[in-house]
Order: sequence, then C-alpha cells, then structure tokens
Amino acid sequence: MQRCGNTWIVLANQIGAVVLRTKVGQRGDYEELARELADETGDPLCTCPVRCPACKVGSATSDRSTKQGGMPSNSALTCLERRVADIVNQAARQGMFDSLILVAPGGMLRSLRRALTPEASQRLIRQEAKDLFGPPAQALSARLNSLLRH
Repeated sequence: MQRCGNTWIVLANQIGAVVLRTKVGQRGDYEELARELADETGDPLCTCPVRCPACKVGSATSDRSTKQGGMPSNSALTCLERRVADIVNQAARQGMFDSLILVAPGGMLRSLRRALTPEASQRLIRQEAKDLFGPPAQALSARLNSLLRH
C-alpha cells in the first residue's frame, strides 16, 4: 500500500545507520533524524542484552520479546540493528511517519524487517537489499529519488 506524506528512510550497513525523512513537497531534500554507529557500543557484533550496556533489558524492543509481536526472544540482532529497530518502532507507535523504506545489505535487511513491530511493518512500503550508507550527499540524493519513484 502506497502512502504519501511523511516518509522515513533507513539506510544501514554493518558500520552504521541513518534515519532520514523526506521533506514534504521538496523532492530530493532529506532531513537526517538519527545516526547510529556500530562502534558506539564498543562491540559491533554484540548480541545483546547480555554484553552491551546500550541494549540491556529495558530497551523498548527487548522488553516486548514475542509476547507483543516484537522480535523473537532468541533473536541474534546486533546492537546496531536493535537500536535502529527501537528508533523506528517507537516512532511508529507515536505516529511520526506515514511510510517507511528500509535499505540495507541482505542479512541486515532481513534482521531489521523481522525486528519491526506490526505498527512499523504496516508502514513499510519498500525494501532494498543495497548498501547506501555513506555515499556523498549528492550521489545519495539521486539514489534516494530513484527509490521514491518506484
């Protein structure tokens, strides 16, 4: 289902992730809402909540487990994937975006998609198995515009 209005775009890879918002009525203009880096936790491969202070039990995503349709309790999400999912899921609960586009390499894309709550999943209009995290702003803008046209 295609929605118009406020679209969030998540670009992620093993190094980091950025959450962008399209500016309504301004094609090719994006606002950065959040940026997360894998090394902020000290261990980019940490499978929380055991080892990472950023993802200890008590985060919005880890508390839900499978009881409320969140991530499976045995999920092997990295800290970065968990933090990005928390941002998107909380924003979906608060109605902060109308539609969502996920762009990440294959394995990470699958993990992020599985970590979405039903509220966030309903807003997912497109997903691309690509690595667009980190290209220069001008090149990124052209790539994002092509994603939004489809």
